[in-house]
Order: sequence, then C-alpha cells, then structure tokens
Amino acid sequence: MDTRGGTLMVFDTTASQVTSSLTMPPVLDAQGKPEKIEYREIVVDKANNRLYLPAMSYHDSKLQVVNLDTLTVERTIPLQLRCHRHLDGFGRRQAVCLQP
Repeated sequence: MDTRGGTLMVFDTTASQVTSSLTMPPVLDAQGKPEKIEYREIVVDKANNRLYLPAMSYHDSKLQVVNLDTLTVERTIPLQLRCHRHLDGFGRRQAVCLQP
C-alpha cells in the first residue's frame, strides 16, 4: 500500500513484481474537496477475503473495505475521528485521533 498516494498494490512475492493495483477513491471533506489522507494499520480478513484500510485525515476519517476477490472498494464507513500529528518528548512523530 502506498500509504500517502492511496494506491493498493498486489505483489507477487515469487515473481517479485506488482501484478495489479487499485487507486483508492479520495476522501472528501465537508465541502467536497479531496483531503490529504494517510492509510495506517491495514487489516486483512482472510476468512472473508476483505482488506480494511483506515483512511486518516485531519478533519474526518473513514474505513474503506476492499473486496480482495474483485479488488474493488466495497464500501466506505465514516469513523468520525479527527487525527493530529505532534512530536512527543523524544522528537518522534505521534498521531492522536479523537472523536469530535
């Protein structure tokens, strides 16, 4: 997953190459403009062949569910989280997500 560009890539580890990809739909703000998002903590559901991608932004975040059989976004679920980045006391970047 290109976490900043929003492209999901299927990688064949035997051939060491990308076999297909899916550009994720943009996350829109309240005015309908695309937001800068980052994908973090991707979860694979092997039993249902789904991938869960939290699309985190500063204003609104969503969970995008990808069907791995068809490599399509099945649905987008609003999370109602706002995330902010800051430096901790050791100079490391941290993300804090809060419910409004």
